[in-house]
Amino acid sequence: MMIKKETVVSLMALSLAGGCATHTPEFRQSAPLMLKAKHVQTLPMIDGADNDEAWKIATALNFNAIGVWGASLGKSSKVTIKSVYTDSHVAFLVRWEDATRDDKTHKPWVWNVEKKTYEQGKEQEDAMALAFEHTGPFTADMLSPVDAVWDLWTWKATRSDPVGYALDKTHRYSTTKPEGKAKEYPSRAGMPIWIQRPDDKGESTQKSLPAPSEYSGEVLPAYAIKEPAGSGADVRAKGKWENGYWTVELLRKLNTGHSDDTAFDPAQTYAMAVAVQDRTGDMDKSSAIVRLSFERK
Repeated sequence: MMIKKETVVSLMALSLAGGCATHTPEFRQSAPLMLKAKHVQTLPMIDGADNDEAWKIATALNFNAIGVWGASLGKSSKVTIKSVYTDSHVAFLVRWEDATRDDKTHKPWVWNVEKKTYEQGKEQEDAMALAFEHTGPFTADMLSPVDAVWDLWTWKATRSDPVGYALDKTHRYSTTKPEGKAKEYPSRAGMPIWIQRPDDKGESTQKSLPAPSEYSGEVLPAYAIKEPAGSGADVRAKGKWENGYWTVELLRKLNTGHSDDTAFDPAQTYAMAVAVQDRTGDMDKSSAIVRLSFERK
């Protein structure tokens, strides 16, 4: 895939936080980021630990994820990513600095004594995501005036990690208004861009819970966490926080057979990007385009 513009805007400003994309400036990277997946015989155990033999021999890509939205603007976090693959699966390890572990709750329902009703709390989870080219140009910029589809894997510390999966979603970008639910934003060129962010077919790990109509406790969860199904269960993922760093491992078949997923051919190179989140919506840091290739056996 020919990539003419090495720019990136926050991958997660919309996909996780529901934030306003119009506040996201772009930045340019000085050189392409290259990630090579190493062929291995034995896949790592997906447990959030980086001590598997596969990770010891994998090539690390180190970079700074740049804050491009909200409170993170002008800040950065150190990120390391590795990848290995077998004849059937591909795995990624993402490690990034995060001073606090936020995985207990996400925007819970909190009882307001004076109003005698539930309001959404401010606590938010940590998260990270990988985005891959699927159909059309992959610019890593959600405000590019292009028609394209991305495959997005989103690990959430509260809403997906407990069951050992990442959310498997699709981002669809249209320069003309599509059918179905879509949000309109001004693109980099000033013309409208419509964005749809559906879950893959099947069942997601999270389900929104409405606020109770009467008092049932001071703080209640706003999401039910469950086992995913169908194409929603394609990406296994597990994270571990230790000494100021998150380590997350992700695993998926090279080719799931599902049309909403990117099918990886080890003979090809793919454009992707990485984003990390410290309390989703409170900040947003992302890589520019990363070019993923597969080492020959």
